[in-house]
Amino acid sequence: MRPSAPALLAAAVLGAFLTSPALAQGVVSTARPAPPEAASLTAPIVDGPVVRIDPKRQALARQIYDLIGAQTMGTSVRSMTTAMSLQFANMMDDRSEARAKAIVAAVGDGMNSVMPQVIDTSVSAMAHTFTEAQLQDMLAFYQSPTGRVVLLKMPAVTQQSNAAIVTYLPQVLAGIEDSYCSRVKCSSRERKGLEAVAAHLAAAHPAG
Repeated sequence: MRPSAPALLAAAVLGAFLTSPALAQGVVSTARPAPPEAASLTAPIVDGPVVRIDPKRQALARQIYDLIGAQTMGTSVRSMTTAMSLQFANMMDDRSEARAKAIVAAVGDGMNSVMPQVIDTSVSAMAHTFTEAQLQDMLAFYQSPTGRVVLLKMPAVTQQSNAAIVTYLPQVLAGIEDSYCSRVKCSSRERKGLEAVAAHLAAAHPAG
């Protein structure tokens, strides 16, 4: 069966996502504006009034984030980028591979544009969540020989985990049609579309 336009589009977006060097390595922009004078008063991610955070905890949290932030943020950014890219791509008239990759890049630009604010909010949340003693212990660990090895090698572990997901993708795809159609009434057109997408992705990422 010849892959349909939606199948090619999904494959192109997924391919662009999986082959993007920055995304594959979990790299996101960590650039941030100069901290304001009242940086220690930044509110964490909570509803309600601004919570004043001790400057020492804020400083410790910033040091920890500078060590581990890009790695821990990478997975969430990749997931959101892919999901949003597919939503935007499905609305385009021209569903060529080039345009699918362009929308992935555009969504990535948008994500990176808000990273300074996201980083500041994450740092404040960390400072709000942990005590000063806990933050000091965390920083001491990541600055220790073992902690530095963890920081050095964990990206490779994460990359292998992501590769494992792709390796087992055919198993994931195998039951999607039946599972979906057990929940809603599927038209023959929908079934063919689901089959085409599953077949195309399975062929592009065969099990190891």
